[in-house]
Amino acid sequence: MLLEALVEAGRLDEARDCLNEAHTSLDATEGHLYESELYRLEGQLILKQSKDAAAAQACFEKAVIIARSQGARSLELRAITCLARLLQEQGRPSDARQLLEPVLQGFSEGQETADLRRASSLLCERAESG
Repeated sequence: MLLEALVEAGRLDEARDCLNEAHTSLDATEGHLYESELYRLEGQLILKQSKDAAAAQACFEKAVIIARSQGARSLELRAITCLARLLQEQGRPSDARQLLEPVLQGFSEGQETADLRRASSLLCERAESG
């Protein structure tokens, strides 16, 4: 949560330090439960710091793969939402829709959660714009 707050606040150097600490902690403790989330946040940090879309996309894709391998559907949704937003910004709404729709359809409950509302809103933006 601290990492996400630092990124959102624009305190990017502190966010990078926090991210490095988190990765080190994961490696030391073998507690990989939040590994997907770290890669998602790293992608967001990259976009804010350097605007390197390819590096950010690689982080988001890695986050998706890790979340899927762990069966962590909520973390998968977060990572895919970030990836879909990036694809939309790159003028690739069709690719974004193909990623986002099946994941959203997999959730039958919890439609009021912030993550599902964000993903649904992003999908609606795509429908309106494209």
